[in-house]
Formats: sequence, C-alpha cells, structure tokens
Amino acid sequence: MLRKFAFAFSAIFVCLSTVPVAAQTQEGFYGSFSAGAGVPGSLTITSPTPPAAFLFATPSTLPANAESLFGFLPPSSSSQPLPPPTPARVQADYGTAYTLSASLGYGFAFGLRLEGQFFYSNADFSGFRLGSASLAGRGSLSNTAGLFNVVYDIPIGGPLTPYVSAGVGYSSVRAFNVPLVGSGGVITFRSGTQIDPRTGQPTSGSASSSTVPSQPTAVAIGAINGEASALAYQFGGGLRYAIDSQWSINLGYRYFATPEFSIRNSLGTLSTFSAQSLNVIELGVRASF
Repeated sequence: MLRKFAFAFSAIFVCLSTVPVAAQTQEGFYGSFSAGAGVPGSLTITSPTPPAAFLFATPSTLPANAESLFGFLPPSSSSQPLPPPTPARVQADYGTAYTLSASLGYGFAFGLRLEGQFFYSNADFSGFRLGSASLAGRGSLSNTAGLFNVVYDIPIGGPLTPYVSAGVGYSSVRAFNVPLVGSGGVITFRSGTQIDPRTGQPTSGSASSSTVPSQPTAVAIGAINGEASALAYQFGGGLRYAIDSQWSINLGYRYFATPEFSIRNSLGTLSTFSAQSLNVIELGVRASF
C-alpha cells in the first residue's frame, strides 16, 4: 500500500516538475498541513501478570498451600496479592498507522526554516503473541505530540525543492482498550487440583508435581487504558513543489519515535511499552503569509 502511495505521488511530482514555475525560498511566516500513512515498528509490552487461572479462581478452587507454592494469591482470595516474579513479555503486532500534522513556522531566505508542529498518529493492533501462543488483535495506540523542527530547503532551481528536517518534543501516548495478555491453559497444582482459567473451576486430572501450565494459550486477563508522556523525536525529508509564490505541495518521509513508557493496567500494575517507531509517507500543502 505504501509503495503504491509513494509511487503515485512521485509520478505526479515528476509531471509537475516540467511546468516552468519559479521557486525560491521566501523569508517570512508559513503554515502547513499534512496527512499520511505508515508502518509502525515492533513493540513489546511487559506486564507483571499472574497466570489467568489465579485471576478467575475463587478461594474454594485453590489448594490450601497455593500461596506458599506460588508466592501470591488471586485478587478474589487476598486483599493484598503479591505480583509474580516473572513478568509476561508480549509481542504486539500493528496494522497501518494514520497520521495528521500541522505546522507554523518562519523561513529564512538562505533556506533554513524553524517551526512548531502538532503531530497525531493512531494505529490499531492486529494481534498479540506470548511465546508460541497468540491472541487476536484489538485496541489501539495513539500519539499526540508537540515538536520543534529545524528544516532546510536545498536550492536546486526550478519548481522542485528537496528538504531535510529533524525535530524533538514531547508526546502524549494513549493506549485504548489494549488487552492485558496473560498465560492460559489448565494449571495443575502440586496438590493435584487442576483449574481451567476460562471458568476458574477445577477440572479432572491426575495429580502432578508440575506448576507449569499445560496447553498454553494467550488470554486477556484485563485491559490497558490510559496515557503517558514521553520524549519524542523525528527526522525525514522530501520534495516540495511550488504552485506559485504563496502555495506549495510536498511529498515527504518521516521517522517518528519515542523511548519506552509505562501505563497502569486494570490490575493496578504498570505495563511497560518498549520504544515505539513509525515510518510514514506524507502528502501536504503549505501556504506562505
């Protein structure tokens, strides 16, 4: 999709470049607006989540020594459950990200531009993987960022002007209805009791000394809804075509990223999202004042 998008607008720019329009960098204020689509990078969500059976179980379905065996109890059995020692690391897969941006800046005659920019992106999750188990995708992750950018227009003559840019700022990252993924499957306690995480009820089975889930699955044991602030940065470049002395259009590439951040989940613990990144193709319009 992105390759077709970029190819189509590249063809438009090649055709437009044959039209004799005078293009030079004018000093003064300008405003711009862009929309784009992109491919998010890989993302890992790390959460201290117990096996699903603990969350759905009731005190009557747990062996008497469950706390001594595992070090914690489900919320239904204890007012102060302790987190498990090993967090769940879930690989999240994205769909296409869609972006919007608006800028207000000042351009100098020698090609340098300084601008403040509003940037928004949103991407839906297409799936989640916990080890060999997987869970269907749902939920989304969005960025609402304010950036300060430095842009340089490279003078080559004619209506086309290449440009490069870099910027830094802060982003409000919001997780909406992202599943808190934990391990499922029947868990066998040392006492011989087996619990199905889907029902929280005992199942039939022989006694076992194993505490490792059999037939592992990935199940939603909660949700992640909330937001966090994170440092944001971007760099990119593209081509600007001058329609006249006031209006121009541009086709560009942007790499946008934030370092890791944490959002509190429905269990009350923090889910840590790894550094996120976006590779975006944008089409925009600019007006000089």
